[in-house]
Amino acid sequence: MNATPLWMRIAPYRACDLCLHVEAASTPLCGCPDALQAGRPLPVDQVRAPDGACGPDAKHLAMESWQ
Repeated sequence: MNATPLWMRIAPYRACDLCLHVEAASTPLCGCPDALQAGRPLPVDQVRAPDGACGPDAKHLAMESWQ
């Protein structure tokens, strides 16, 4: 059997798909107040980079059910 491992089937930045800060666009943008640069949202991949404002752990993740 040649099944694809689970980690390869999960979309990158899955937490951002659920986050209230993400703005839908051709390139998803993060509008988290802590991640804005000059008042503008940044691409999710830049914010979630190891040296980004949110980092790989999604430390600014906000979900509707948490409000």
